[in-house]
Amino acid sequence: MRGDVSRRCTIDPVAACICVISARPAGAAEFTVISTLDNGSTGTLRWAVECSNTNPGRDRVVFSLPSPYTIPLTNRISITDPLEMDGTTQPGYTGQPVVVISRTSSTESLYFDDCASNLVKGIRFSDSGGGVLFLYGGDSRVENCWFVSNNVGIYLHNSPSNTIGGGADYRNVFLYCGTATYIDGTNSSGNSVSGNYIGLYPSGEVGGNRNGVEIFAGSENTIGGTGASMRNLFAGHQTAVYIAATNNMVIGNWIGLDPSGTGAAENTNDASYGIYISQEASNTIGAINHPNYIAGNGGCGINLFFAGTGNSISDNRIYDNGSLGISFNNGTPTANDAGDADTGSNNQQNYPVLNSATSDGTRIYFSGTLDSLPSTQFRIEIFGSRGGDTSGYGEGERRLTYFYTTTDAGGRRLSPMTALSAERRPITSAPPPRATTGSPRTPRNSVTGSSSIPTETDWATASKWSTSAVMPVRFPMPTATATASPTTGSLRPTPVPRMQAITHTSAASNGLPTSSSVCPARSTASTRSRDVPTSMPEAPGR
Repeated sequence: MRGDVSRRCTIDPVAACICVISARPAGAAEFTVISTLDNGSTGTLRWAVECSNTNPGRDRVVFSLPSPYTIPLTNRISITDPLEMDGTTQPGYTGQPVVVISRTSSTESLYFDDCASNLVKGIRFSDSGGGVLFLYGGDSRVENCWFVSNNVGIYLHNSPSNTIGGGADYRNVFLYCGTATYIDGTNSSGNSVSGNYIGLYPSGEVGGNRNGVEIFAGSENTIGGTGASMRNLFAGHQTAVYIAATNNMVIGNWIGLDPSGTGAAENTNDASYGIYISQEASNTIGAINHPNYIAGNGGCGINLFFAGTGNSISDNRIYDNGSLGISFNNGTPTANDAGDADTGSNNQQNYPVLNSATSDGTRIYFSGTLDSLPSTQFRIEIFGSRGGDTSGYGEGERRLTYFYTTTDAGGRRLSPMTALSAERRPITSAPPPRATTGSPRTPRNSVTGSSSIPTETDWATASKWSTSAVMPVRFPMPTATATASPTTGSLRPTPVPRMQAITHTSAASNGLPTSSSVCPARSTASTRSRDVPTSMPEAPGR
């Protein structure tokens, strides 16, 4: 065959293989799965993958299965050469997967072993230890798949730059899993999990997972994104997003809202969390104009527990949670201390105390105090909520405005403000009215004021806000300062699942059937010692 064409191999019940010319990349082939058996015989999924492994180039696996389209695997299928597995090719596909890959044991179904640029599309993975495992490799995509009743839906281990979802048109659905997506390994960086329903059916019905997305290692991973189609929706979880790693970003997600954004999709677990950061530092939770909506959790909206410093929490809309909106101590308010010298999660950043907020119809004047580090610039965010909270700490349902200011050399008052442009925040942009609870504070250098703004005053109406208005702010010296020592709690996360170095060999020695004679001869892989997970991780508890 010429180098600019490829083979399309379709199995016929009589003929061994029918090859036709297609316009795929040089060397690549297309294999059609017509049998739901798992014995490696011609026409099975295991046969198609083994053929692809021995044929250089990104091959394509398509489906033409008889009803009921379910392939029960007795052992995982290893992929060692780039592959595109497209379940949307199955006759009868209309937007929801009809091809089902299930397991009869506790390990993963598809095992991508050190090969990059793969695509898994339009398949339902169910009842297994894990749906898909990417080991090393990277630059792969999983889209339009459903993961139902797996211990782990997708597991990225030392695998960078993968895309899980990628927008509304590529949405994955995760239901009744231990963990929807699990990321670990120091090389697991630059991954994106976006546009997915994690614990929700497309109809909005809750079918939660124990945990949504967990990042135990790796950096520069993004959960969510900057556009509406990039948001993940989380519901019915114990923890929506759990982070025990550094320099990751969670922005633009809806936690506790249904797909329309007009109703609740809450959690039934009284100890559930929206976002939980443990041990590590410098993560970003929310960004200007890209907030996370965090509601309906039985516990805290955001919990930093035994975490590091520099975790930025900004511009989020947090409300209707059973405990504090943002907590450094597992739901227990942490009192301000003189000079803000204590340590712990985000150095136990002191919060500003707002004494009053008054308006002359054009400008709003705030009075309050902040006791913190000397000669340091802070961003103060002002939030309002429809309801008060018995804890005395408002959660921050909507951000009204913000300003930057700098403490003096003593750190116990704010320097005079010169100018501040207010932001117009129409009340119609908020989600439906819901009860609110409290949140004491946000990270150092990004400080949220408690919602002492009178709830009977509509601070979001256009008559009170002007994009060109200057809002003078006065913060007198505090008359008294509460002191407190950080307290410790008993709740610690389950340790990272143990990985061990094992001797890694080719898939041919892992119990896979011998290739059909229509596949090219397979070369023997070299033996390497690597950090390879011996099993899918158990979903950690909180």
